[in-house]
Amino acid sequence: MASKRKEISVDERNIIIKFWQEGKSNQEIGCLVGRSHCSIYTVIKNFKSTGIITSKARSGRPPKLTVRESRSILSAVKKNPRLTALSIAQDVQERFAKNISVVTARRILRWAGFHSRVA
Repeated sequence: MASKRKEISVDERNIIIKFWQEGKSNQEIGCLVGRSHCSIYTVIKNFKSTGIITSKARSGRPPKLTVRESRSILSAVKKNPRLTALSIAQDVQERFAKNISVVTARRILRWAGFHSRVA
């Protein structure tokens, strides 16, 4: 489940680092900025170790298909709504030389709002 907390903005991090360099405590900075002293500590710790204020890049597997390839799948489904996920996966194999599973094809369709419902 995704976190419900918001990431501290770069502007807010700059303010935190500025107060820290002026010699204010984590509790004082937390009161001034409206964040917990634990959040302030984390921002300062990351700044000390990396020297950078921005967030680190998120890890994760890159998407199998590009945005352009996904759009071409969706346009094909709009032209022919009776296409099966298997035929879409085979079409992607032929056109883009990429192996995608049937589940990936279904996921792209569901993400775009296409569901296998009969009117």
